[in-house]
Amino acid sequence: MNIRRIGIIILILTIIVFLYYRYFLTSTIIIATLEEKIETNNTQFIKVRSADNTLIKVKVPEIVWPFLEEGSEYSINYKRNELRYPFVTYITPIDKK
Repeated sequence: MNIRRIGIIILILTIIVFLYYRYFLTSTIIIATLEEKIETNNTQFIKVRSADNTLIKVKVPEIVWPFLEEGSEYSINYKRNELRYPFVTYITPIDKK
C-alpha cells in the first residue's frame, strides 16, 4: 500500500468515528429518583434510580446543578453511546401534589 491509500483509509476511519461520536446516540426517557449528586473535576453527575431499580450515573449541565435535590423525582431524557458518558438533554421535576 502506498502512503496515499493509507491516508485515505485513516481519513475515512476518522470521519466514521466522528460521525458515530456526534450523531449515533441512544436516547432514553426515564422517571427516576435522584440518589446522589457527584462533582468531580468541574464535571457534575447525578446517580438516579429508575422505576426498575436500576442505578444510572448521568452527566448534567452546570446550569441545572444547583436546582437538583437529592431524594426528588425527575423525568429525565438522556443520550448515550459507547464513546461517552450518558448526558442529560432534558430534566424536569415531577410534582406529586
